[in-house]
Amino acid sequence: MKVLRNMVRVITKKRELMEDINKIEIRFLDYSKRKVLKCIRLDKQIGNRHVWAELLYTRDILPDYVPQYVKEKTENGLFFNTKIVFPQDDYDIMVLSAVKKEYPDARMTCIDVNTDSCIERLRKKYVDYSKETAIVYLTPDLSQVDPSLVRVGSFFTQFRVYIDIYTPCIGFLDYFKNEGYFDYYNLNSTKQIDKMLDVKLPTVHHLEELWSKIN
Repeated sequence: MKVLRNMVRVITKKRELMEDINKIEIRFLDYSKRKVLKCIRLDKQIGNRHVWAELLYTRDILPDYVPQYVKEKTENGLFFNTKIVFPQDDYDIMVLSAVKKEYPDARMTCIDVNTDSCIERLRKKYVDYSKETAIVYLTPDLSQVDPSLVRVGSFFTQFRVYIDIYTPCIGFLDYFKNEGYFDYYNLNSTKQIDKMLDVKLPTVHHLEELWSKIN
């Protein structure tokens, strides 16, 4: 009887523990609310101090801009791993190319923001980060231009794109204030770049818009 009573106590305790477990419902976002988060990590060595920041922006999911989930066989050929292939277009390439002029080791990573719990994780991570605005400058390359065209009164187009830069503490932010990243384009491509930005910029958003518009 004593053994039986102990077993009952154990079963009862397990039930109580199960009742205490929080159940969290994960809701997949509507297709129109899904985003791809783009993150470019920036690292600096200031004396003996290592500081870092992240350039962050999100992109809309569109028919021609959507993560692809691809199954790949493992080395032994017995199992499959799922690999996410993230989209990258002219806008993403333009931004990364300019940043790499200043930070050659910079790499772009991506997150498929497809659930409300993913948004909540990002909110908890970045809500207390310090933030500044960085600028990507796209300037015409005049080195191959006929010098007769470069004279007083002539003008060319410089494109500017503004991106939020986040640091984990206010002390790091001082090292990334007034950041600017420069790249150059062929003067003959002015109209194409202008058109590309007109199309792409409406699909680019600030990180905070993820949780401000979740409802």
